[in-house]
Amino acid sequence: MSEKFIAIGDIHGCYDELQQILDRTCKFPEHKLVFLGDYIDRGPNDNEVIETLKNIDGIYIMGNHEYFLIDSIEPILDANKKNFFRDKILKQKNLKLGNYIWLKENLIFKYETDFYIFTHAGLNPNKPLETQEAEDYVLSNSPEPYPQTNKTVVHGHIHKDDIMFIGNNVFVDTGCAMGGCLSALVLPEKIKLQSRKSKNYFQTNVLGYET
Repeated sequence: MSEKFIAIGDIHGCYDELQQILDRTCKFPEHKLVFLGDYIDRGPNDNEVIETLKNIDGIYIMGNHEYFLIDSIEPILDANKKNFFRDKILKQKNLKLGNYIWLKENLIFKYETDFYIFTHAGLNPNKPLETQEAEDYVLSNSPEPYPQTNKTVVHGHIHKDDIMFIGNNVFVDTGCAMGGCLSALVLPEKIKLQSRKSKNYFQTNVLGYET
């Protein structure tokens, strides 16, 4: 695969903004789309977002919102209890079972190439690459360059007013669903693609954590 990518930040259920970004990516047909996680919560159209993503040949990174959802359901050992609990949560979240299963089966924590590392939340700057774990990929929050790699680390999770470069630490989340736009970064050209600003849907979700 060539080293041509478009990294798309946190969508958070904003279907219209996703469509705007996808329209803009058509100008770069040789670039592979990398979605940086947090497809659900906050915005109103989780199912529509996931149905759209299911039809795209992209790379799908695990976000903390998907991680928390899956982790709250899958460890339950009793199948009947798990299915009851799962269906109750999905009903509260208005998320179709098929879309939950797609998330569970298709998301990865890290995508690494010769020049880039794509994760949801960057890396834990205090650990070497080989000891990074799931929660490092979905919850890290480093404001500094990453000393353990010369590769460019591209991630979402930490929303900024605009796409930001701090050494090899690249922030692509610009607060979609919180009144900001959905952003994408064309690599290696470093071209920014952005939707119009979203509404602010920020709230606490049914699992009790801030979305």
